[in-house]
Amino acid sequence: MQSDPASTSAPAARVTYPSALLASALEVGGLTGAGGVLLGSAQGIVSGSPPVLFAAIAGLQWFTAGSAYWATRSAILNRRGLQAWLDIKRGASPDASEIKPSSRTEKVQASTIAGGVSGGIVAAVTRSRSHVIPGVVMFSIFGFAGQHLYELADRKHAASADKRADDKSWFRKLADSRFSPVKVLSEDEYEQLLRDKLLKVQVELALVDESIEKLRQQQIKPLDGPQE
Repeated sequence: MQSDPASTSAPAARVTYPSALLASALEVGGLTGAGGVLLGSAQGIVSGSPPVLFAAIAGLQWFTAGSAYWATRSAILNRRGLQAWLDIKRGASPDASEIKPSSRTEKVQASTIAGGVSGGIVAAVTRSRSHVIPGVVMFSIFGFAGQHLYELADRKHAASADKRADDKSWFRKLADSRFSPVKVLSEDEYEQLLRDKLLKVQVELALVDESIEKLRQQQIKPLDGPQE
């Protein structure tokens, strides 16, 4: 039985399982919910209200916001992987074309949409229908601004890392120049250099021992001579 060459040569599609996205969303929601509990408790203590009630409400709000935001954002950025999973479930052949990493623009768009969705859900669950549109607008702005700030910090970090790499390569070029008084050694070259120095020290110690032995022999000879 021969296999189909087209099927064997085609790259495997990257499949994204909804359970993995759900688990990561619940994990993020748990972290944000814990932060909400702390903030709610502090708010209740400051305002003189029951801290347990404020902590429960704030924890529910932040858990809903965090999990909904991360689930929506992950689903948008991994939509092709989810489509491949859906094709497999239907028994169809998934798209095996290469999946490129998400661009900065796509990440900003996904964060903005996810912010709006999470804001609308939180407003609908914990507030009223009249708060849905303001919640969508506000959280969309938060998602847009937050992703932009993250990308800005990431670009600055990458630029500083590239600068350090360029400085290091410039120093190495200078050190490798034949006019440079210093030279950059590899580990093997440095080990060989240490071995050569150790060998020279051993030779010098052997010469010193030989000289000491000669002096000792010269001191012993007069004592062994004939006495009058």
